[in-house]
Amino acid sequence: MADGSEESVTDEAAELFLRLLEAPDDIEALREKQTFLERGEEERRAWNRVAQVRGARGARRRKIGLALPFVLTCLLVGLALMFGQDVRNRVLADARTGNAPEQIVLGSGDTAFLDARSALVDDTDGAQRNINLLAGAVYFEVEAAS
Repeated sequence: MADGSEESVTDEAAELFLRLLEAPDDIEALREKQTFLERGEEERRAWNRVAQVRGARGARRRKIGLALPFVLTCLLVGLALMFGQDVRNRVLADARTGNAPEQIVLGSGDTAFLDARSALVDDTDGAQRNINLLAGAVYFEVEAAS
């Protein structure tokens, strides 16, 4: 069981240890540490206890630090799987709708009625009509070729 003297020595060691963590090159704190350790066995034991506690906490932080990139990677992959199709549609689509249907005129002059949350690519060039439906549903009103 620790007496008041041992507890105060441990507190003193902890305060000095924290000062050195914040400023490891502080000459005055380094001298105080040396003087503290030279005072006796009780001070050295207190210093070692404080250092062991810090070492155990630091090891846990290192383990967490290694897990963080893995967790972030999993999170990004999950988001890509959830929203990847929507992002792809936003980038590729010539026309897309939100939560309401829309009517658009295609490059060929045809009218397309896109259902809600639909997306399409219009690759019409001259005589050939090429429509790629990325998502949803679409109905066409096609003009006769002239």
